[in-house]
Order: sequence, then C-alpha cells, then structure tokens
Amino acid sequence: MEYEVGGVILSELVTAFTNLILAAICFYAFKVSKAISDYPGRASWSYFFLTLGAATFIGFFTHLFSAYDIHYFRLVGWLFSGMAAYFTQVASIEQVSGKKTGLFILISKIEFVLFLIMLYYFQTFEVVLVITVIALLVVLSIHGYGFVSKVLRGSELILLGFIISALTAVARLLKVSFHPIYFNYHDVAHLMMMVAAFVILAGVKQAAHKA
Repeated sequence: MEYEVGGVILSELVTAFTNLILAAICFYAFKVSKAISDYPGRASWSYFFLTLGAATFIGFFTHLFSAYDIHYFRLVGWLFSGMAAYFTQVASIEQVSGKKTGLFILISKIEFVLFLIMLYYFQTFEVVLVITVIALLVVLSIHGYGFVSKVLRGSELILLGFIISALTAVARLLKVSFHPIYFNYHDVAHLMMMVAAFVILAGVKQAAHKA
C-alpha cells in the first residue's frame, strides 16, 4: 500500500516501521554487548549487532521509498548484511577456539573478500543469501556442539536465537502473515528477528560469565 505525502510516495509503512524497531533493538544490543566483560568473540558479537542494525536501518528507507529507484542504496544495506554474517561467523569461531587468529578465521576473511567481489559484480541479494547461509551453518554447528558438550557457555541461547532467525526464511517462504496488507510475512519475519536478537544477546551476555 502506498501513500503520497507532500508529493513524496511512501510505501510499505508497517514493514518500514518494523525494520526501524529491529534496528533500534540491534543498536541497543550493540551498546549492551560492548559493555559486558571481554572474552573471545565478544567484540565480534558486538559488531554483529552493529552491522545488523545498520542493515535494518537502511532497510527502513528501502522499504519506505521502494517506489523509487534505490538500487544502490539497497547495495549498501546488503553490504552491511554480509558484514553481519561475517561477524557472527568470526565471533563463534573465536569463542570455540579462544583466539582471534587461525586457519578458520583466515578462511572467514577470504570468504568475506569473495563476498565483496561477488556483490560488486552481480549486485543481487542472492550473494547475501550465500554468505548468510554459510555463516548460519557455521554458527549452528559451533553452538550446537557447544550446547551438547557444555564447553561453550551461552551456546544454548545463541543456538536458539539463530534457529529463530533461520525460521524467518520459512515464514517468508510460506508467506505467514496476520494480514496480507497491514502485517504481512515481512513484518512477521521482522518480529521473529526482534525476538532472535534479544535471545542471542542473552547468550552473548551469559558467555561473559565463567561457568
């Protein structure tokens, strides 16, 4: 649904608004995670929240002004989404390895450089999906191991948060909505991401405390 205000066409108002709320939650999570006790992965988790917040904040504008040609603005949002995927992967590797360097960190950096090249060349959201799926598999594997083995504190909550996050893809695919216009499947996905962000933050905070 579109509205015209002062000659400006505004679109997807609810979706834009839920994007804005999600961005605010992510920026809040960034502030909280930066303030907790340091441990391997803590800084990368805080950057995950920051870049995800930036991506969703840009999403507020891309949805609100979707009636206009804003392709390059979307590209910036996709860049931040890729960065969020990178940081969540690195944060999990740092947690399980206990260090900021190593083979898997190097592979993650190479993966991110390839993402930048592919995003520049193809300029499609599918490139973001690829790095997001890879990062999600890494995170679920590491924190699934951490949950089962009990060697990583906070893994059960981080794992749950990312499972909820992954389920947003199902919500979009099945077009789960409360209303096809006023609260569609995009809005449901954003609502699930809000819950996921709080759950992940709880896991990140829990990981700061020694068992």
